[in-house]
Amino acid sequence: MSGSTTPAGQPSWVPTALLGLMVAACLLSGVLLTGRAVDHYLLPTPGGGTTAMSRTYLDRVVLSGLAWVTAAGAGAGLTVVLVKRSVARWAWIALTLGTMIVLNAALVIAAMPQPTY
Repeated sequence: MSGSTTPAGQPSWVPTALLGLMVAACLLSGVLLTGRAVDHYLLPTPGGGTTAMSRTYLDRVVLSGLAWVTAAGAGAGLTVVLVKRSVARWAWIALTLGTMIVLNAALVIAAMPQPTY
């Protein structure tokens, strides 16, 4: 086994298209997860006025970091493919797993209701 990314009979544009879709999906997931990682809100104070508060969701921070790292990895893989080299099989597996995790997390978190204070 040579670890080639283009099996016999597969068009050469498939890895390029797949990595391009991975980059786009991970970037969009990263933007969504980063935006939903912290809630900012104002609470009234007893003497009048307001106090600014925030709540950080650690799981969303970690998932957004994974999205940005996966987007960078897919971008590096795309660059490697565009200069006519092959991407190792373990890299394809890691990028696919990262993309699946961040896409699912983005879909689940996007469906959650926004808290109102």
